[in-house]
Amino acid sequence: MTSFPSGHLARHPELVAVPDEPPPVFVPAARTGRAPADRARLPGRLMIAVGVPLGVFLAYELYTAVAAAARPHH
Repeated sequence: MTSFPSGHLARHPELVAVPDEPPPVFVPAARTGRAPADRARLPGRLMIAVGVPLGVFLAYELYTAVAAAARPHH
């Protein structure tokens, strides 16, 4: 930090720091369409909740079957 003699800044105002601007305020834009509280219908959510784990399980079983056929044990 630079220090000046007493009264030096009063004689040289160009050396005084410019006050900081307040930060800009960002307001989220209004969204059109569904409200944030809207949810998917129950059948759609239920289908995802059951279908995703079932799909992962079937993919794993298919992968193990193909891997077993590709490299049989002696």
